[in-house]
Amino acid sequence: MAKHILFWGQKLTCAEVLRPFTQEHGGPLKLNRVTFVPGRGNLFIEYPAAASTDRVVTIAGSHLDVVPADPAQWTCDPFQLTCTAEASSGKHILRGRGVTDCLGHCALLCVLFVQLAKVKPALPFSMLAVLTSDEEIGNANAGIDPLMVNGHLDRLKNGPVFWLDCADMMPNIGCGGMATWELVATGKQFHSGMPNRGINALELAWEAVSFLQKRFYVQFPRLKEKEELYKFECQSSMKPTTCTVPGNNAINQIPDKCVVQGDLRMVPFYDVKEVVASINSWVKELNDTNFAALESRGPSKYSGGKVAIRWIADLVQGMVCDLDADSYTVLCAATELVLGRPAVPYSDTGALPALADLKKVGMDVQMMGYGVEEAYHANDEYGRLEDFHQGFDILRAVITMLAERKH
Repeated sequence: MAKHILFWGQKLTCAEVLRPFTQEHGGPLKLNRVTFVPGRGNLFIEYPAAASTDRVVTIAGSHLDVVPADPAQWTCDPFQLTCTAEASSGKHILRGRGVTDCLGHCALLCVLFVQLAKVKPALPFSMLAVLTSDEEIGNANAGIDPLMVNGHLDRLKNGPVFWLDCADMMPNIGCGGMATWELVATGKQFHSGMPNRGINALELAWEAVSFLQKRFYVQFPRLKEKEELYKFECQSSMKPTTCTVPGNNAINQIPDKCVVQGDLRMVPFYDVKEVVASINSWVKELNDTNFAALESRGPSKYSGGKVAIRWIADLVQGMVCDLDADSYTVLCAATELVLGRPAVPYSDTGALPALADLKKVGMDVQMMGYGVEEAYHANDEYGRLEDFHQGFDILRAVITMLAERKH
């Protein structure tokens, strides 16, 4: 959890930056900290409308937690913000864990609301920002989920919600569903000189994963027309990402256990729960048929082995934005105005928790972001200061355009 963000050369919390502009100190802003887990507060920032109204424009999705960073793998201190000039472009490169995902956006929102408090525009709607405490760490009891369950987000239905947790300047019109899995293959340990007497759990795991992948890509193929409409750059995928053989297995031993972990990334036109149910049934089929469908090599055999799969974290359903919504038209127009070139929307199968749930209950959600996509979760994570400047200008243009539109 990030405790501080660097503002104007000082390490300050978001609340410390905003507090001088709150109503308690003679300013217009309202701050509300909602905490479900000690030390993991969610922050609501409000700039009220000029007159009493239910209308609200919300910027949400920016989160105060970051993924872990190993200083030994970075060329700079991941927990100390640095700024250097890029020789080729002259742009200022900000480096540090969370610059792109997502502390840079949290800082941007604080600056935006400070400017609203200073300029005091008369808006026909309230401006609201929601900074959540948990997106990366995976504590479903801390952030967006309990905010929804306890009604703290009900008000967001009264206007568009702009989800500020993407990258590369352009509107993001679709995100993927996700499920993480762990497959455990159990065999029989034996001397590797007599492999016919053992059951090689490592080979069993490989073949089982291969079997599941083949089934997956047949049953959940690319949906060409829909994926092209929403500009998804990649189809749904199922793949392993880690593999371990527990214990102190020697090189001349047939291993009796192998653990493979991986994930599903689904375009949002598939129901993730249905995909998971299908995979569970395929694993059951493998065990019930004693692995008759699996290919073996030489003396290896799998009869008598076992494969089990479990789902490690909560499932995330993907979603696509409403391309007919006024909010989408405004976001594209603001982007084009500031960047001086056409908006080029895109989609990917990266997962953004809770968005499908927000849309399901009737919220108009649009997505954007101003970090650098290739830097997400990467060593030497970075963003460009000038990109955040333009992001500020885009948000300002969105607010101005919405204020000028008839309700």
